[in-house]
Amino acid sequence: MQEMRPLQENFLWLNFIYNPNNYSQAGEWTDCDQQWYGPGPMCSVVRTLWPPQIYQYSGNATESPLPLADLNGNPSWQYYGLYDYLEPDFESDTNGGMSIDGNGALVLGSDVRNCFGLKCDSVQIDSLPLNKPGSELNADGTFCFTDFEIPQLHTVDYYFASQTPWFTYGPEGFPSNNPNYPTPALPGSPGFSPTNASPLLIASFGQPYVISDWAKQAISNGYSNRFAYLEQYFDAAYTIVNGDVTTNSAGLLSPYGEFLPTQPGPAALKTMPDIETGQRGTGIVNVIKLQLDVNHDGTMDLSFGGPDNTDQSRPFVFWINNDHDVMSYMGDSGEDVEPTSATEYDCNLLVIPSMRDLEDWARLWVCGVPALPSQGCTVTLSLTAMSGNPAINLVDAVETNGGTLYLTDTNMAYAETFDGSGHRAKYPTITPTTPLTLPPNLFTNAGNKYFLFEGASAGQGQLTMMISQNGTNVLAQTSAWLDLHDIKDLYETALATNVPSGKPPSSLISQLEVMNTTRGMPNESPQVIVFVHGINNPPWNYQNTSETIFKRLYWSGYHGRLAAFRWPCGYFPPNSGLYLYEFNESEFWAYKSAPALKDYLNYLRNRPDLAGYSLNIFAHSQGSAVVSEALSLGATFDNCILTQGAVPAHCYDGSAPTVPALMAAEANMPTPFEAAVGGYDQCWTNIPGNIVNFFNPDDFALVSGSYFWGLKKTNWEINQETQKPEDFASGPAYLFFPASQTTAAFMLFSPDYQVTDWQESRAMVARSHTAAIGAQGPASGRTKQGVISDSVNLNSQFGFGKTRAEHSAQFARPIQTSKPYYDTVVRIFNPPTP
Repeated sequence: MQEMRPLQENFLWLNFIYNPNNYSQAGEWTDCDQQWYGPGPMCSVVRTLWPPQIYQYSGNATESPLPLADLNGNPSWQYYGLYDYLEPDFESDTNGGMSIDGNGALVLGSDVRNCFGLKCDSVQIDSLPLNKPGSELNADGTFCFTDFEIPQLHTVDYYFASQTPWFTYGPEGFPSNNPNYPTPALPGSPGFSPTNASPLLIASFGQPYVISDWAKQAISNGYSNRFAYLEQYFDAAYTIVNGDVTTNSAGLLSPYGEFLPTQPGPAALKTMPDIETGQRGTGIVNVIKLQLDVNHDGTMDLSFGGPDNTDQSRPFVFWINNDHDVMSYMGDSGEDVEPTSATEYDCNLLVIPSMRDLEDWARLWVCGVPALPSQGCTVTLSLTAMSGNPAINLVDAVETNGGTLYLTDTNMAYAETFDGSGHRAKYPTITPTTPLTLPPNLFTNAGNKYFLFEGASAGQGQLTMMISQNGTNVLAQTSAWLDLHDIKDLYETALATNVPSGKPPSSLISQLEVMNTTRGMPNESPQVIVFVHGINNPPWNYQNTSETIFKRLYWSGYHGRLAAFRWPCGYFPPNSGLYLYEFNESEFWAYKSAPALKDYLNYLRNRPDLAGYSLNIFAHSQGSAVVSEALSLGATFDNCILTQGAVPAHCYDGSAPTVPALMAAEANMPTPFEAAVGGYDQCWTNIPGNIVNFFNPDDFALVSGSYFWGLKKTNWEINQETQKPEDFASGPAYLFFPASQTTAAFMLFSPDYQVTDWQESRAMVARSHTAAIGAQGPASGRTKQGVISDSVNLNSQFGFGKTRAEHSAQFARPIQTSKPYYDTVVRIFNPPTP
């Protein structure tokens, strides 16, 4: 800690070497009674002060080379006050030590030894030597120098210690006599004993830590219970793997023991080789760290400069778990339901309710904690709030390597949810006022400890792990920064307004209302994904689906922004029996919402904070009608995924194969075909850009083969066959006249009219000649479907099946079986660089 000390002491100790030329430089003690030990009377004398401060270093250590003090005189004789020879610390054997005979002469005994057991060869008093045992000298003894045997030293051990915890975490003023927080014992300090072993050394990742080391040296020609401690310079710090010291750096280490740890875990700090023997000491410093997957790529990067480190300006951003995942009737996958109160929030439950809930949990690694003594050591996690009231819950991770299988493997997810006797219980909540002391048995062995955590309350704060001894003696602490939000704060929302809410006709032009924007995530990628939902999405379902998409894109490593666009779709009203939504009327509203979506996409493209961002669209089911119409109207975009699109394939591809049942219905009741007269055929072939079709040939909602329970109007293909042209009991009944290629609308209580609104015609009159785009891929050997450039078979690639829920499998399934779908979405929206 004092780099100039060796240079300074090189000069300081020269003052103690015998040099008669320096006598005149000595000061005097005055009016100071000194007792003379011996048979003579007490006397008052004036003594000369030694050593004089003649030699001292006054430079600034910038000289090259650094100066060394010159040796003047005999370095074998070193200053020692005469009266000290008769003190108890100047020991002698039975042959006598230093004494005064009856004539007042000094006598050097035959076996005088100092406190280290080194024999005294001679004494220099003034300029008169007692240079052999038994010799006598009559002298006043003003200046006394001793010459002992040179110690024969050999290193038997090393002692490593650090004062960093005491200076960093100790009480104000650092009182060394505080019994609850004693000063670290260092060689030379009053509390040090040669029997002391190196204490447990724990440093914090990325934080300076100063360590000192001494070679414990036995004295071969001295007493066996006395030792010399030679402080060492340091060489380098290396990581330790499975108990073996590697050649990989564990951090920066100066020769003076200033250590900056850059790798968690045990580090071997090696001293420089002894200049005579080449011996080196190795001290173990345990580097602790709280590790998070900040960039959510599935890899915990433990390195000093890696992307997974946090600080106050770059916290780990996550959401609080305030949804409500419950067990489904199908088993343990769970489903989201709308919570009726905060007591139903999953973060307020004492257990993990279902496998689905695990997508609301992130990993927390406690790295580098060594095996701790069974008594007296505690490990505590606490939160300090910077804003809000951050809080988290913890559970033990089941995976022995702290991996991500809880998000991708149903067996591991089940084990994480159930502990054999029931639902896995959480630790008590960590809040700014309630820290958590972890069970001591977690730290009986060294090694990383793995946890999962959920957000329990919103706010930004510092999560700190503290290792302490005896309640007050802090050994080390390390921190990570958290920024916890209601998930609605993490994605953007927009709404189509001024959309008709009833049956056609309508001349309304939808308007855009931006509900909220976000500032984005730390180190976000320049991308925006705009989600457009499908039919049967009441407000809470739309919100829940948007949040599910956000979470699953997050766990697939997406770093851009998500925006959710809401339009007034049709949906199945509660308690309405078997009467389901009117699909055609909802399709009409979808088309009427397209101008608002176009405005939103253009707004995002031109927003200053999104300059240079790619604009990607993710449309589900009937949301494909909103999106395709908006793109046909000239909305800007870069990439678009139509997933389970509930619109005809021949809207995009004029060569798409026809469906016999639909063609038979068309022959019986003709409807508009060409786009120019209100039909579907190639109405969206003017769309430029990259469009990818995610289709399921067995989709329940789209394919007539999946017609279920004999219910009408529950399937897109059957709706096209039986409900075109549409015939409302209280609205227009449509009739197409092939000869004139016109469509008339007949009203019960209003004048009839000719249909000239092609959005109305397609939604209410035109019959598809092909399967839905979401049920049909490209022809064999092809990748394109007209303007659609590529496709993904949801059945063959992800196992999407025939049931009703599988039409929304990417939302309805738990993350463990749907994550590969989102990995593909992220890959498509992140094309490889050419």
